[in-house]
Amino acid sequence: MNLHVLTADYPALPTALALPRLAFAEQGTAVGSAGHEELSAVADELTKDGTVTSIRPTIRAGHKTIIAALARRVRSAEQPPLPTLIEMPEDNSQ
Repeated sequence: MNLHVLTADYPALPTALALPRLAFAEQGTAVGSAGHEELSAVADELTKDGTVTSIRPTIRAGHKTIIAALARRVRSAEQPPLPTLIEMPEDNSQ
């Protein structure tokens, strides 16, 4: 697993943005039932509804940084690595 700072055009950005919706979808601290199919479905939804497009300028401007821990799984060339951890807001208090 490697940590990556995702650029606005990073292929895994939609999946990284989808992850919190699934991670916090179920109550409690137990592992939820969502898997890769659900993650892909939410990533597609965020792409179609404009969420991914709307966050890209914020990332490009440096107002938001998305950091993802990407698993090293063998996947097809069209599929980016899957994120397993995301978003770390920048500390702009200085």
